[in-house]
Amino acid sequence: MSKEEIVEKWLKKAYTDLRVAEKLFKIGEEPWVIVFHAQQAVEKALKALYLHTKKAIVPSHNLVSLGKLIFGSLPKMVFGGGGGGGIRPGGALPVCGGAPEGA
Repeated sequence: MSKEEIVEKWLKKAYTDLRVAEKLFKIGEEPWVIVFHAQQAVEKALKALYLHTKKAIVPSHNLVSLGKLIFGSLPKMVFGGGGGGGIRPGGALPVCGGAPEGA
């Protein structure tokens, strides 16, 4: 299998995980289950990007490490360094879209 085929496979898997997370959100599933699938989507997309740009497979599950490998460093806004957005002190993420109906 070529690297391009592997990249495409990773991206399809990432998209599937994202769709699962969206469906779980819509039915009001527990937040940890939704976040698990969202994390999986991001991890797979980052691995696809790394393979596409660096031409190597990276054996890591750490999103921050993957981001640093790809971009060299992460933008300050990811960690709350530049107005609005990013991770809040104490690790709380900004709320996007509110709670699911019936929650």
